[in-house]
Amino acid sequence: MKSRISHPRKILLVFIAAGIAWIGFLALKTPTNDENWQTQFQILPTIELSGDTIRILNVRDFRYNDDDSIAEAHYIDQNYKLSEFRNAWYAISHFADHGLAHVLLSFEFKDDQFLVVSIEARLRKDNVDGYDPIKGLFRGYTKQSC
Repeated sequence: MKSRISHPRKILLVFIAAGIAWIGFLALKTPTNDENWQTQFQILPTIELSGDTIRILNVRDFRYNDDDSIAEAHYIDQNYKLSEFRNAWYAISHFADHGLAHVLLSFEFKDDQFLVVSIEARLRKDNVDGYDPIKGLFRGYTKQSC
C-alpha cells in the first residue's frame, strides 16, 4: 500500500525546508569589523569585569545638532559597581510609521550614574539612505565573507 503525504503536511514541509535554507543563508553571512563605518559606529565598546566592578571602555558620549548630525564625537571609559545597581528601564523609540522601533535598556546606578545600552545596525559611510528593515532582515549591512 502506498503512503501519501496530505496537502497540509506538504505545505508544512515546504515551510520547514524554507526555514532551514534561510538559516543556512544567514549563517554564511558573517559580520566584519574591517569596514569604513559611519562615525558613530567606528569604535566598539569593550567590557572588563573585575569582582564587583564592570569597566566599559569606549562608551559613546556624543553631542548632536538639531538636525541629528554629530556636533561632538567623544568616547569615555566608565566604571560601574554591580553592588550600586538601582534600577533598569526598557524604552522603545519608534523611528517609522509602520511600527519599527529602536529598543533601549537604561541602567541606573548609585549617585545618578546611568548607562544606556542599545543594539543598532552598523552603517558604512557609503550608506547615505539610512536604515532599511528589509535590507536588515537579509543581513544587507554585513558583507559576504564565505
